[in-house]
Amino acid sequence: MPSNKRRHIRRSHPVLEARLGGGIYRSLDWSLAGFAVSNLAEAVDPASTGMPVTGYFGLADDALVFKFEAVIARIDRERDAVGFAFTNLWPESRDLLRRLFWHPSLAGRQDAVPVRPRSPLLRAFTLASRRGHDEARR
Repeated sequence: MPSNKRRHIRRSHPVLEARLGGGIYRSLDWSLAGFAVSNLAEAVDPASTGMPVTGYFGLADDALVFKFEAVIARIDRERDAVGFAFTNLWPESRDLLRRLFWHPSLAGRQDAVPVRPRSPLLRAFTLASRRGHDEARR
């Protein structure tokens, strides 16, 4: 994906995983405005640019996920990559991205996770994820 079309600083690390349509895709790069994933371009119709999608993202290999809404921004068949632009991020999602964007070394640390989940489902998911982290540390 040509960098001259990008308006936002991108990060390639830490790697995020996006859960879309039953598949899990690792990020090539991401920013506070969107992300790009590989191994998806062949499955996406070239006319899909601008199509809205809803999915979940999180740190690679972590159970905690956050909901997002986006549109397909670009499809790059040469690199087998698809770029997505966020149209809606819930506060917890935005908090996590901001923390990871400005402090990538927080990846894998419990304090990278926003501390104020709002929905009961997210609260339960956060507690379950933190328990798993605690048990793994023992």
